Amino acid sequence: MSKPDLRAVLGSVSQAKTSQSARSAVLRARSPEPERGYREGTVGLTIHIRPETRRALKGLAAAKDTTVHKLVLRGLNAVFAEEGLPENAE
Repeated sequence: MSKPDLRAVLGSVSQAKTSQSARSAVLRARSPEPERGYREGTVGLTIHIRPETRRALKGLAAAKDTTVHKLVLRGLNAVFAEEGLPENAE
């Protein structure tokens, strides 16, 4: 991805009334649209676990030829089923 022509960007913002609007214009020119892909329609979730738990999870994923992500989703679906909720973790 090529960088925008800074002179063109600065020239276009020289007419800006305030420094804040000029800064916003420069930031918009520098920030491309986020790429769409497999994460579309999802949200992030962060958890904190002990290092030994992470190692065990990664080891299990490798032994089962799967990913940690898929194992965690499987666990979430098991909790949902146990609670009588639809298993909708994908």
